[in-house]
Amino acid sequence: MLLTGAANRDPAVFPAPAEFRLDRPPNLHLTFGRGIHFCIGAPLARLEFRLVLEELSRHAPYALTADPTRFYENGRHLALDALAVTFAP
Repeated sequence: MLLTGAANRDPAVFPAPAEFRLDRPPNLHLTFGRGIHFCIGAPLARLEFRLVLEELSRHAPYALTADPTRFYENGRHLALDALAVTFAP
């Protein structure tokens, strides 16, 4: 079994692999697969993520009020049960 979640955190490839950094160059992650196994939904996922970030930037400042609660993780997918955020008025 190929665990891309582990590959995406390889410190030999990604400096500080546990940090979430949108500006990480080069971005050679395996999240959407490679070659003929590349995810057909990747462009939609990237568009949705960009729109979420743009919307959040319109409501800054905001802050996490608690640590995220993990709901599901299988080595490739991670979902959150809760992400407590407060927005400034």
